Amino acid sequence: MKRWGAAVAAMLLALPVGQAAADVVIAPAEGFTNVEPLGRLTMSRTYGPKPGRTCVADGAGWAGCRLLGAAAEWSPPDLPVKVELERRGGGFALLLSVRLQDPKGRAVCWSRRELSRAETSSAARTWGAMEAGLDAWSRDCAAVRGLGVDTVRSAFADVRPDLDRAYPVLRRVTGLPSTPAEMSVDSFLPSKVSQPMLDAVSAACGGPPGQARLEADGRIAWDFDRTAAYGADGARPFGLCVDDQIRHYPGYQRRN
Repeated sequence: MKRWGAAVAAMLLALPVGQAAADVVIAPAEGFTNVEPLGRLTMSRTYGPKPGRTCVADGAGWAGCRLLGAAAEWSPPDLPVKVELERRGGGFALLLSVRLQDPKGRAVCWSRRELSRAETSSAARTWGAMEAGLDAWSRDCAAVRGLGVDTVRSAFADVRPDLDRAYPVLRRVTGLPSTPAEMSVDSFLPSKVSQPMLDAVSAACGGPPGQARLEADGRIAWDFDRTAAYGADGARPFGLCVDDQIRHYPGYQRRN
């Protein structure tokens, strides 16, 4: 794993674009993001166009790109939570969100906080700031309370060794422009469903726990009023908001 960490560091620090062989996961006209695994984390670099230039992921288009930001992200496969340590502009920021949608299709409990230089002066202090931020955010987010605050905290604690490896990589990335914060909703398709997970979806959609129930045989007991109207602001009714998100979960059964 040390060799892989060193390889990731080398690629992130090779700021002239075109040096890294990574998967391009986002390729809009205005830029793209490269992602590499690092233990339980993913390390990403986001590129955008230089003024008056076009930035594409391969060929001569690399010359028109500039590095906008780098980040270490934790988004476990069976827990709909995302924690990201972002390097953008002259410092670090902590991004937190639940990988579920509210009735308007927005990311749930999305939060971004700039971390101070004191908070990020070492790997240990950065970890402390992230833990404190996660704890406070978890208590204020109904969806995380549905999952179980202790469950999220315990799962995050396991990634500290990987974050300690990611910190010096991000620390050495400098000269980044200050760009606006971005918000997106990742897809979340767990391989295994739990009752707390279903309760988190219910909370994300503005409803009480227990609306969708996990049976002993693994099936999801769920039905909803299909005649309920959308809100005046375009928000989905509660039942549709839940159904849109759990219909691809293992154990889901469509009811007519």
